[in-house]
Amino acid sequence: GLGGGERVLWRTIAALHRNYRNSVRIVVCTGPASDGSRDFSRIIRRASDRFGLNLGGAQIEPCWLRTRKLAEPSTYPVLTLLLQTLGAAVPALEGFWQARPSVVIDTTGHIAAVATGKLLFGCRTASYVHYPTISTDMLESVRTGRLGVHNREPEKQSATARRAKILYYRAFAAFYGTLGRCND
Repeated sequence: GLGGGERVLWRTIAALHRNYRNSVRIVVCTGPASDGSRDFSRIIRRASDRFGLNLGGAQIEPCWLRTRKLAEPSTYPVLTLLLQTLGAAVPALEGFWQARPSVVIDTTGHIAAVATGKLLFGCRTASYVHYPTISTDMLESVRTGRLGVHNREPEKQSATARRAKILYYRAFAAFYGTLGRCND
């Protein structure tokens, strides 16, 4: 954690706190740490230290998501992009039911959270995507057969497997773009 999307998240929270103080309710949806702990003050201290922010006195509430694992790629060994995107809608629903937001700002890249907020809860929405779930670079690495994260050994060797994966990526890119248009 605490990469590009996290920096944007915490800087946005600091700006909201600085400019609106007590007139906005700020809720951060998250899951327990890898050790199972739920120390939200530790998360805030870490973000403050890492990004040089003054979050003292900010009223920031945690929304602990039990279903966060459904948004993690390791949960889906095949069709990872599609299933992770669909799976991310579940913790999004959990967060919306708990927090009841009027505005959703996604910095995780889980575009299904934005679409869920907009379409099911009528929220205003915005996203910051540091690393998109799908990109033209990914399509190109599969097309050329370059071995990497998105191109395992079987796809590298088999033209049929590469073609199938390119079709999957193109269909997913269209789906991802449709969900992305839910942003205000």
